[in-house]
Amino acid sequence: MKASIGLYNKLVNDLYFKMVPIINTMKNKRIEAVKEALRQPLTWPGAYPKSFLSHDGVICHKCIRDNFRAVVNDCRTGGPWNVKVDVLWEGEFQCADCGCEVESAYGPVEN
Repeated sequence: MKASIGLYNKLVNDLYFKMVPIINTMKNKRIEAVKEALRQPLTWPGAYPKSFLSHDGVICHKCIRDNFRAVVNDCRTGGPWNVKVDVLWEGEFQCADCGCEVESAYGPVEN
C-alpha cells in the first residue's frame, strides 16, 4: 500500500510541475481582445467601431496605445485601466483620459 501511495504522489507532482509552465503562459481573454481591437478597430461584419470601456468611462484608442503596459497589467490585476472591448451603438462620448471625442456606431441620439 505504501508503494502505491508513493508512486501516486510522484505522478501527481510530476504532472503538476509539467502543467505549471502551461498555466503561467495561458492567455488572458481580455488582453487578447484589447490587442485585437487595436489591430482591427472595426468589427466584422458591419464595420462598427470598437471601443474600450473602463470603470471611469470610455477610453480612446490613442490613450490605450499610449498606456498599453498599464492596460495589460490592470487587466490581470483589476486596476483602473482594466478595460472591456465593446461597440458604442449611439450617443456622444468623450475619452475619460484625454477628453477627445470617441466615435459611436450611429452617432448622437436624435430626439
